[in-house]
Amino acid sequence: HILVKVNRSAGTVTHFNVLYPDGRKAVFGLESNTSARSCYPVTCLEDKFGNYIEYSYYSTYSDYRLSGITYGHRAHTSHLGTLEFGYSVRPGSHVRYRAGEPSTHSRLLKSILCKSRGEALCLYSLDHEYRNKDFLLSRVRCRDASGAYLRPLKFTYGSPDIGSTVPADDFTQKGSLFMGSYFDTDHTMNYIRGKFLEDSFSDGLLIYPAFEV
Repeated sequence: HILVKVNRSAGTVTHFNVLYPDGRKAVFGLESNTSARSCYPVTCLEDKFGNYIEYSYYSTYSDYRLSGITYGHRAHTSHLGTLEFGYSVRPGSHVRYRAGEPSTHSRLLKSILCKSRGEALCLYSLDHEYRNKDFLLSRVRCRDASGAYLRPLKFTYGSPDIGSTVPADDFTQKGSLFMGSYFDTDHTMNYIRGKFLEDSFSDGLLIYPAFEV
């Protein structure tokens, strides 16, 4: 069983203390909360040996973005390792509501700085491109402590076949041929519907046989 303790201040739920069966302890939410929140992110995680990780956040309305992760120490004084997260403004963000609170995805993750004992080890830089009304991760670069760059990771999203009339920026198939047509109809089929892009009107359908292994 997972045990959860609710902490309140003046009748308002501020944060939760959670105890897991394997001895781990966690804190969800900020102790400085003065009002009920629609989201209570994890702020501390400790194992049964006393090793713990702390999480800090930037917050806008009910949205929380990681600003830092510190880890690698038992004494609650200092940590050996640190991750620092950097963001840029996301153009075209819009406001939604979650449990009556505004929610806006107004930032893009741009960098992750890794430190050990306060010394920078490497910096990861993330590049994005705007396609199909969304920002897609296009490249991840890594710079080490000496300033040298490792080979980047590059991401591509769909490309039409030679002679195809499908635009290069359109990686959604607009045909009527379903994957299920490739399988023997004697098998029971699984149908799962979902979205490839958040907040889009395009749904995806996964069809595959329910084989027993």
